[in-house]
Amino acid sequence: MTVDEYGIPASGIVTSGTVADCSQAPLLMEDLEAEAFLAPKAYEYGFLKA
Repeated sequence: MTVDEYGIPASGIVTSGTVADCSQAPLLMEDLEAEAFLAPKAYEYGFLKA
């Protein structure tokens, strides 16, 4: 799920329970115009690091 600067949900993806949520991050970030991306340490993957 992505949220705006006020914490209001902006978009989300529903997957089965066996899909790692970090694999959906690039899809959620495709159309975002953001200066920062905040996520838990579990999202430390090469494609998400700046």
